Amino acid sequence: MNPLESSTPGDLSWRIEKIVWRKGSRCGANGGCVEIGALPAGLVGARDSHIGDAGPVLRLSSAEWRSVLADIRRGALDMPS
Repeated sequence: MNPLESSTPGDLSWRIEKIVWRKGSRCGANGGCVEIGALPAGLVGARDSHIGDAGPVLRLSSAEWRSVLADIRRGALDMPS
């Protein structure tokens, strides 16, 4: 399965409930956060904190995750003002 494919907990070969999720340090006051967790096979998972275990998980390789972080740090993903 493509690591970028979004999936629901029902079709994963691992148990999503066992993943340790961390919220970003810049979570909004309303609690709207992205949670990140280490997945099996060296993948990184990202999910919406409001949905939690019931929602989809975006799975990225380590290299893809580093690329996303680099884009965030340089402002490439900022919303236009």
